Amino acid sequence: MPLIETDIPFYGLYGEPIKRNELEFVHIEEIADRSRDRDWVINIHRHSKLFQIVYLEKGAVDVNLDGVERHILSECLVTIPAGIAHGFNFQPNSQGCVLSLNTSVLLNSMETNNHDGLHRLAIAPQIIECQADDVYVKQFENFIAHLKREFQSFNLNRNDALEWLSKLAMLSIARLQRQNRVAEDEGADSLTLRKFWSLLEVHYKDHWSVADYAENLHISLSTLNRLCRKYLGDGAKILLQERLLIEARRRLEYTQQTSAEIAYSLGFKDQAYFSRFFKKHMGVTPVSYRVEKA
Repeated sequence: MPLIETDIPFYGLYGEPIKRNELEFVHIEEIADRSRDRDWVINIHRHSKLFQIVYLEKGAVDVNLDGVERHILSECLVTIPAGIAHGFNFQPNSQGCVLSLNTSVLLNSMETNNHDGLHRLAIAPQIIECQADDVYVKQFENFIAHLKREFQSFNLNRNDALEWLSKLAMLSIARLQRQNRVAEDEGADSLTLRKFWSLLEVHYKDHWSVADYAENLHISLSTLNRLCRKYLGDGAKILLQERLLIEARRRLEYTQQTSAEIAYSLGFKDQAYFSRFFKKHMGVTPVSYRVEKA
């Protein structure tokens, strides 16, 4: 019997309850680390706040992406946006790795690099064939090798290094995707969400309402909320708030901007309103948050 929408669970990386508002998160592991003890089968599931890259270097896999099944024999990359149902049945002793990122890493990369390929990665799952001698495949493998070393270390500014290396790995995939796209399911829902994601990156500091986004997408409020809940795990309003919180937290942790400067740069009418917004969602004021993270 085919799975229906409510049958597919949302998981954190390790199957633990999902924690809302996690900051940047990068995790990398070998395919065998999680699948060997499960007879090389990863059952269908989805993540509400994680973007994943599965790199099959050697072996074969049957992959299910939102109900579409593919059998893959060659070296490939599989990218899985947040909210996309996915499952894998690997050939025993397959080799490769899985890179998992908090979606904020991808969002920030999209904001600083206006690259259509990154927007595609954020919405539609991709299966991208790899040739070992391809320049972009070599770039990706180089960044992944650095990521593995950094992940296992406790070097100064480790988290910053992991985030930047992850962005470079994603950029290599976007370049590879552009020159050699094997499979892409870009239906009406995916197109609408990709446009929504693009609008969000342009206008989140303008504090557009959900109605503003729906009007620009030429769809109803209910349709936009349905798509966001189905594919991204939350209603549109929560996604707008979380985008602001991600940027606010990033600036509090990584810049010397004052709370007032952050408030105005993020489009809040005054510092007091920003402080109330931040405390409502994070439980502490911006000043207290910065002290805690110092």
